[in-house]
Amino acid sequence: MKKNLLISCVGGLFFFDFLKCLKNQKDFKFKIIGTDNDPKAYGKVLVDKFYNSNSINSEIKFFNYFKKIIKNEEIDIIIPLSDNEIRFFYKYKKDYLKIFPKLKFSFFENQNFGIFLNKSNFYNFCKDKNIEIGNFSIITKFNQLRKKINKNKKYILKSTTDSGSKNVFLINDKNKKLRKILNDRSCYETNLDGFKKFYNPKKKYILSDYYEGNGYDVDCFSIKGEVKEIIVRQRLMFNKFMYYSPGHKIIQNLKIKKLIEKFIKLSKYTGISDFDIVESKGKYILIDTSCRFSGSVGISHLAGVNFPLMLIKYIIGQKFDKNKIRYNISIKPFLSFQITENDRMIEKYISKFYDQIKI
Repeated sequence: MKKNLLISCVGGLFFFDFLKCLKNQKDFKFKIIGTDNDPKAYGKVLVDKFYNSNSINSEIKFFNYFKKIIKNEEIDIIIPLSDNEIRFFYKYKKDYLKIFPKLKFSFFENQNFGIFLNKSNFYNFCKDKNIEIGNFSIITKFNQLRKKINKNKKYILKSTTDSGSKNVFLINDKNKKLRKILNDRSCYETNLDGFKKFYNPKKKYILSDYYEGNGYDVDCFSIKGEVKEIIVRQRLMFNKFMYYSPGHKIIQNLKIKKLIEKFIKLSKYTGISDFDIVESKGKYILIDTSCRFSGSVGISHLAGVNFPLMLIKYIIGQKFDKNKIRYNISIKPFLSFQITENDRMIEKYISKFYDQIKI
């Protein structure tokens, strides 16, 4: 069976591993159309055809840009790989379906879908449902921070709509100097006065306690609030603020599994989801979620679960088999060679995995 897929945000560091989930199987033949706002996107040499959205500066232009691609490439399924593009396609899904009635998306409408699109909605939902998320406050004015922050504690402050360690701050009032945590992200350790120059009054922020302990990523697929497949990955990290990890270990953890099952059941969610969890003093605290594939979902594929293929089978009404998971294996990222007829240069994307400070 042949399907034409439109995949956005193909400049991700581990897009090659995501692509292997689609290519290394026998059930489908996929034509992959990729888009990205970076004209030198890493994944442009891997897809069958690439479109660049760098010059588009309005929603209506963005809408027409994708409309043209869907028509010209006869797209069957759209798979956005970034939170912002999920928000865009969710907003305009009905408009696209009026033009292309047979078009499918990698997400499904749900009464609680908003909890995946905004961190304020997510935190409030968890609080209302008694899901462990630790202490937090929603910040709408800078002066609120003065009242909330204890100078003897550390806090995490992050925008409610950003992801991937963008606009994330470690607030430490004992710190006298501004310190950049990630080289290629707006991610800093700073005192409250130092945060002033980054504060955006148009944004809302989440202020939460800073937790010491292990970090975990969870890949999940569920149908109507029932978990069908789940992989728990312990991060082998030296910097817990990294939007990627230098390695993961596939583990069995009943407490984390029950935490995610509770969230999925109460949200009645159908589709792909991924979660960030931190372990602190024997508790597992849910700190973030999204309704898209994790950037490291290729790791779960190596452990035995092909989440992208599973989702596509569900979208088109095919059955999928229960997978045998390989536990207690460690997986580390590495650059790979791939045969391609394209000769575009991608040297700017050679990864420097160990150039970040340790936190």
